[in-house]
Amino acid sequence: MIYIFFKKQFVPLLICSTLAMQAMAIEEPDVLIPLPPKNKLKSTPEKIPSNVKSDTKLKVGKINKEAEALRKENEQLKQALATKVQAQASAPKAATSTSTKPEAISYSQHADILKVNNCQVCNELVKLPAGSFLMGSENGASDEKPVHKVTVAAFEISRTEVTQAQWQAVMGKNPSWFKENGAKRPVERVSWDDIQEFLSKLNKNNQGYTYRLPTEAEWEYAARAGGQGKWSFGDDESKLGEYAWYEENSQNSTQEVASKKPNEWGLYDIHGNVWESVQDCYEADYRNGQPTNGAAHRANDNTCQYRVVRGGSWYYIPYDLRAANRSGDTPANRGNGVGFRLARTVP
Repeated sequence: MIYIFFKKQFVPLLICSTLAMQAMAIEEPDVLIPLPPKNKLKSTPEKIPSNVKSDTKLKVGKINKEAEALRKENEQLKQALATKVQAQASAPKAATSTSTKPEAISYSQHADILKVNNCQVCNELVKLPAGSFLMGSENGASDEKPVHKVTVAAFEISRTEVTQAQWQAVMGKNPSWFKENGAKRPVERVSWDDIQEFLSKLNKNNQGYTYRLPTEAEWEYAARAGGQGKWSFGDDESKLGEYAWYEENSQNSTQEVASKKPNEWGLYDIHGNVWESVQDCYEADYRNGQPTNGAAHRANDNTCQYRVVRGGSWYYIPYDLRAANRSGDTPANRGNGVGFRLARTVP
């Protein structure tokens, strides 16, 4: 790199082609060159031989012509670029999708018994694509570690938690604590064992589809909706109230499903309202042979003492509503903060 003293500082001088350098108008560098003493200055300019003058004129003329050609070429390039930019700006933009929500599928296609009046989203599942994600959190509790890659097959999951009206339609009774105006509130006070009975009855009335609980991996995959933040919408806790009912805004009660924003995959109340039971047997961490293919861990083990619940509920703090947070509940326990949502294997 070559430097020159310019504008009272040393600056790099890019090495360009001789022709480009000659075509550029470069200011005189501010180099302080001592002049000879006045008494040594010539009173008249030194005479230049005629042959040198003519040769210099030819060279200068040639340089000027080449510089002018470069200038014209540069102007043409600038004009062409400006025309292209203007054309791109005025051209109609291709339509693009701003939604990442998978297509909703109505329950009524396969199980009319689950239909809830005046709540279309209560009657829908969402088909989620197959994919891989990092399950767990290195910044959470010990049972969320180690973080590990899980690959999930495509499956369907209900857009909302199962409502009191849906439970009533299948089971003929409503065990919920918060029954007042409760048709569209999530059912609660249903144990893991109770849910198995619900699923058994439901599957006798459908048209060949098998409803089930999501696996723990499927649940976290659905909750994250393609992200890796603390919550489905990212790490900004101040936004949690837009998506979830929890201790700060629930008024000490469950609330109607789908009354907050859904996550990016169209799932409501994935954080808060009620904890959601899943298939898996709870372990103290992920070091005990949990599947990496999205399957449930010890789903059919009758000796399992605790079943996993996910998502937090109406009386829990933001930390407990994180996508990676997990807890366990005894299979027979009926609490007013525990419910579930349905899943279905893609045929």
